[in-house]
Amino acid sequence: MSATPSGHRDAVVRRRRVRWRRGIPVVLPTGRAGHPASGRTRTSGIRQTAPVVSTLLYRAGLRAAHLEATSLGLIALCIALWIRAKTIGEDERGNAERRALFVGLWPPMVWLIADALERQASRQRRWRWAR
Repeated sequence: MSATPSGHRDAVVRRRRVRWRRGIPVVLPTGRAGHPASGRTRTSGIRQTAPVVSTLLYRAGLRAAHLEATSLGLIALCIALWIRAKTIGEDERGNAERRALFVGLWPPMVWLIADALERQASRQRRWRWAR
């Protein structure tokens, strides 16, 4: 019999060991087999994590320079939409300005994805060099 209550054992997050395979982390389970939080079931064995979006984009051939150029293009589109909003009638101006502001939210997100792709590329270069 354990000093730790069984409910507490199930609630405590266990530290998982991670092994890297082809640049993708694979979670190695710890804990009892069959317990949903353990990462293992009686039939499936080891549960693997899904690849990160940056890994999938990198494998598809998209590079950081592509997304940085897209981000700059989105800034130009935002400015063009803002200028166009100033030229239309007063009744539709609010909707056009909101559209320009909405498009203006995209460049930082696209730039951050480009940064993630750049880090992915550097990891791939290090991994190839280490082999």
